Amino acid sequence: AVRWAIKEQEETGIDVVSDGEQRRTNYILYHCHHLDGFDFENKEELVCRGGKVKTKVPVIRGPVKATKLFLADEFRFLQSLTHKEIKITIPGPLTIIDSVKDVYYFDEKELAFDLAKAIRKEVKSLVQAGCSIIQIDEPVFIREPKKFFDFGLEAMEKCFEGAEGISKEVHIC
Repeated sequence: AVRWAIKEQEETGIDVVSDGEQRRTNYILYHCHHLDGFDFENKEELVCRGGKVKTKVPVIRGPVKATKLFLADEFRFLQSLTHKEIKITIPGPLTIIDSVKDVYYFDEKELAFDLAKAIRKEVKSLVQAGCSIIQIDEPVFIREPKKFFDFGLEAMEKCFEGAEGISKEVHIC
């Protein structure tokens, strides 16, 4: 599916390609599967998306940390498929928080900054691998403007801390 997505993008003349998120059954939880602190076995009910969705979600039961870096490998795989520039996308801290249940931190700001540290490790590994376009997806910025101003923007900035010489993008739908 990733090979198909790249081919389609190239054939339509897109200058910067992505994997089309073909590996991701859910663009947020796919990333969380690679982080410590998440329990995917014993999901719990959560009302999310501004109260519009009631669903069972993974639960944060311990400190969130990035120990199994994976995006640089995905970037290198994409490099083997194209000569075009590649953009890698990563869900942002507030968007992750909105998609999981927290029974460990009980403090969204602290959780957001730990998520930002984990994301920053992936960003640094991508930069070292040669990725020059990295996008943080933060649609929750629109739904939660108070959180955006209180700590969300700072957490997102921490995701890119130390990443120089790249295009730092943010997607807000």
